[in-house]
This record gives sequence, C-alpha cells and structure tokens, in this order.
Amino acid sequence: MSAASSVRPRARRLEVENLEDRCVPAVATTHYLQALYNNLLHRVPSSSELAGWAGAMAAGVTPGQVALAFTTSSEFRTDQIVADYNRLLSRSPSPQEVSGWLGQLQSGMTEQQMESAFLASNEFFSRFGNDTAAWVNGVYVNVLGRPADPTGTAVWSQVLLGGTSRQSVATAILQSPEGEGQTIASAYNLLLHRAPDAPSLGAWEAALNQGLSTEQMVATIASSPEYLARTTSFNLVE
Repeated sequence: MSAASSVRPRARRLEVENLEDRCVPAVATTHYLQALYNNLLHRVPSSSELAGWAGAMAAGVTPGQVALAFTTSSEFRTDQIVADYNRLLSRSPSPQEVSGWLGQLQSGMTEQQMESAFLASNEFFSRFGNDTAAWVNGVYVNVLGRPADPTGTAVWSQVLLGGTSRQSVATAILQSPEGEGQTIASAYNLLLHRAPDAPSLGAWEAALNQGLSTEQMVATIASSPEYLARTTSFNLVE
C-alpha cells in the first residue's frame, strides 16, 4: 500500500479521550510506520512503502491521515473479509467472494454491516442446525464473547418468531453497549495493549452511536499520543 494513492482528506477531529493528531519527529517516523504495518496490516513494509509514507509525513500529512488511509485501504479491508470468513464460517473465502465484499465496503458498507450480514447468512445459520435458539447463542459467542443468557435467548427467539430478520437481530446485538464495548476493547488491546477505562469506553460508545465508523475509531487510536509514544519512543511535539 503506497502513500501516493491512499491519503484522503482529513476527517473531522474527534474529541474522544484527547486522541488528537500530533506531529512526529522525523527520526521517529519509520518506527511509527513499521508499527502501523505490523498492527493493522500484519506484515513488514517494503523499503519503498516506508519511503513513500515518510516522504508524505515530511510534507505535512498527519498521523491521523496516514492511519485512516491504512484502515480504509483495500489491503486492510481484505484482511477483515478473510478474518470474518475464518471466524464466522470456519473457511477461507474464494477470490470472487473477497472481490464482492470488497466492492461493497468500498461503496460505503461498514465493517459492522458486513459482519451482521455474515451472522445472518444461511451458511452461519446452518452451522447451528438451523435452530433459532442455537443461532442466538452463536451470535452471542461470536459478538459478545459469551454464551447467551436464558433471558436473552428467549427474548431474541421471540423477536425472530415475530418476523424480525436475523440481520436486524444481529445488528442490534452488535450495536448494543456490550457489543460495542467488545469492539472498543479489541482496538485498545491491539494498539495500546490495555483495556479502556470506563469514561473512555462511554465516550467511544457515544461516538459510535453518533455515526463514527470502526475504521475511523481504529485510525484515531492509531494516531493518538499514547500510540505514538509507544511506537516511537520519542517525545512528541505539537
């Protein structure tokens, strides 16, 4: 992924836990970029990729713009698609399936909408014997990291029997405070190696409810002073 075709206009600044952009001293830029490739793309960058991004940052591109370019890149989204197939359907996608989902993500579908479509699919449903209660439990395990409680199973099963679609139920569980909390905690653990504190968790949940995408949240955390300090080991300057 090169810098030339990836930088987009800077997104609206988000005042969440003071995770604002900071300028990175030139000597620390390479460390920051290597960390982004490792954390977000799970690979080592080529020397030409590092040089391209370092040049862009030297010319004034901010860490926030760089991080957002990473989280909206075709490579990052392809990794998400493959991960969802492996995690939810226990198989690898075909090239055609990857291409189809990638096109939808590039056209505006969110990561959460894609995940709800996977959870609502006949293929995922069949993994639980085409049984509604078992499917609800499967969604809880995959989204919330725990089995469904008896009340949750009863309520969602009744909702489904009443005609609500599986995708609507999956979306509601994903967008619940517990579901969003799992998404936020996952980003914190990946990038900051810690859990979010309660005020930060509430602030991020509010931002997601107001329309912030998961990709924007991850990019904001990956350009925060805390992440920059972890990855560069240099004092940051305004």
